[in-house]
Order: sequence, then C-alpha cells, then structure tokens
Amino acid sequence: MIFDLTELKARADENGVIVGEVAFTANELIHDDFEALLDEMSERLTGTIILTDIDFQPVRVDDEHRVVLLVSGNITDIVDSYENELKDYA
Repeated sequence: MIFDLTELKARADENGVIVGEVAFTANELIHDDFEALLDEMSERLTGTIILTDIDFQPVRVDDEHRVVLLVSGNITDIVDSYENELKDYA
C-alpha cells in the first residue's frame, strides 16, 4: 500500500482510529515475531509502521487460503510525524 495522508485521515474516525482487513499466509503468521507481525499489519493497512494501539481479530480465510485479519489502530502518530516533516520543509 502506498502511504497517503489524506486518505488515512478520511478513513479514520474522530479519534484517529482506522480499521481494515489485511491478509496473511499461515507461514507469515507463524514465522514472524509478534512485533514484526504488528509492524507488517501497520505497513499493509497504512503504508507505514507508525500505527499505534494495534488490535486485530481473524475474520475469515480467503480463496487463496490466507488468513484475513480485521486490523485497527490509531493514526495520530502517523499524522503528527508527517505534518511535522512537512513543516520542516516549508
């Protein structure tokens, strides 16, 4: 996923929480350590690894035999980080 701050803001609720489905193979779920798995969830959902307060639950197995997770997390740190970066270039 390509990071798009405008899209992330539009998809988040008033508390900065974004929710979406992310698919993983069983191998990816088993072989990653927990922190690496959370980073990968963040990356696939938002395009960055800065998502915080990540929560997830399995929702189904897709046609490609991947486990689809409903992932949620807070984008406030993503927004703050990129808005501050933009100010530095202004």
